[in-house]
Order: sequence, then structure tokens, then C-alpha cells
Amino acid sequence: MVKLGFHLSISKGFAAVPEKAVELGCTTFQIFSRNPRGWESAPLKEDDVADFIKKVDQYELHPFLIHMPYLPNFASEDKSLYKRSVQSLIEECDRAAKLKADYINIHMGRKITKSIDSAFQRVENAVNTALEKGSSSAMILLENTAGQGTEVGVTFEEIKRVTDNINYKKRVGVCLDTAHLFGAGYDLRNKKAVEETIKTFDKIVGLKYLKAIHYNDSNSKLNSHVDRHQHIGKGEIGAEGMNAIINCKLIDHVPFIMETPMKNPGEDLENIKTAKSYLKQ
Repeated sequence: MVKLGFHLSISKGFAAVPEKAVELGCTTFQIFSRNPRGWESAPLKEDDVADFIKKVDQYELHPFLIHMPYLPNFASEDKSLYKRSVQSLIEECDRAAKLKADYINIHMGRKITKSIDSAFQRVENAVNTALEKGSSSAMILLENTAGQGTEVGVTFEEIKRVTDNINYKKRVGVCLDTAHLFGAGYDLRNKKAVEETIKTFDKIVGLKYLKAIHYNDSNSKLNSHVDRHQHIGKGEIGAEGMNAIINCKLIDHVPFIMETPMKNPGEDLENIKTAKSYLKQ
């Protein structure tokens, strides 16, 4: 059975997250452990964390992901920003340890002017440093990007460049975002296209590295290099493609996390209803 869930808010405390997951019919989830648009993080409250861990276990919601905030840029040439980014990842590892998270999802970042090679070297160094100094056993997941602007980690070949140079191979994995894949030029609109894309990933990177799927339809066209998520089955990937993705036997062993738009009440329930309807076919 596919593990399916959403990115959920911690605004009501960590302990409220597992309850919300169960209410929505989730069997996994993803959270930010702190403000996603700031550098500072409030200390974790022991009682809240203990209750959170107890409920995650009680409702069998493992594995779950922590997503890094948006500000860190592990490919940055700015020494101050880069140093702060690495320290932020180390801190996230420590928070993940306290929350007993399974995975920490990161965006690799954006280069500015220098070579792509040096950008990837900075990403590799950041991950290696965090895995060495951070206290968590959680695996760091590299998320693919749509290639918007100067983003790195767009192609499977670029992801492989990083995984090949991580010192702690068993503590690094990949999270494939379906909307980002589509924006980067990987077709997902039918069963044949999905299987070809996943087999290409396996050939280049290796399915052993795949640990999670961000299950999002795309509001942007194929190879647009634009990152815009859409409701399940209502975007450019479409119902046939989203159905094929969630039913692909090559990837049904990993958690599927939806990061769909939330402008109106009930949209999350509609998205999970649609996703589950595909699984019944």
C-alpha cells in the first residue's frame, strides 16, 4: 500500500500534526520544523515533541519528512550566505534527531556566476559537513528542481554528480518532485512516459537512492523550467499521468507527499480523495 500524505502546518504545535494527518486520511506527512522564510528557530518544547513522537508512532505515520526552510542556498558563492546555509542544515539535523524524523528534504540551491562544477562541490561539501557534524540519523534527501533561473539539481545527471561525492552513502537519498520533473522536461503524462522516466532515473542515479516522491501536478508546461504546482489531475501532467505515477510499481515503496495549492477549505480533502481513487483502479 502506497504511503500518502501532505505537507502539514506546525502552527498549532507539533503534537497537532499527527492528529491532522489522520483527520485527512494520511499515512505519512511532511513538515517544516521552523519558520520556512526565516533563519532563526524557536527551541523545541519537550512536552510538545514527546507528544508528537508518541502520536506518530501510535498512528504509524513513519516515514515522515522534514523540509528545510527556503533561505539556505548550498550552491551559493557568497561566503557568508553559504556558511549560514551549512549551519542551518546542521541545526536541522539536530532538530530532526529530537523529532525522530526519517528524512530531511533539501533544495540544493542556485549558482550565480561561477562554474557549475564549483556549485556542485559546494553542495557536496554542505551535505558532507552536516552529516558529519549533525546529531541526527535522518537521511538527507536531495530534491530535483524545475531549472528555474540558476537552480542546480535539474537533471538526473546533476543529481548523480552529488550522490557520487557524498562520503556517507547510506545517509543520502533523493526526493523526486513530479511537478519539477515535468518542468525540467521529463514527460509524465501517461504510463509509458512515467515508466521511461523512472527507468532513466534508475539507470543514471539508481532507485536505491529514491526515498520519497513529492506528488504534485504541474501548472506549467513540459520543459518550461517553471515551478508551479497544481491540484492532482487538474494540471499539465493530468489525470492519466498522475494515475500512472502513483500506480508505478517501481516507486510504490516510498512515501508520496502532496504539496498542492491550499487557497480554499477542503482542497486538501479533494486532492487526497482523487489520489486514493487512482489507487483503487
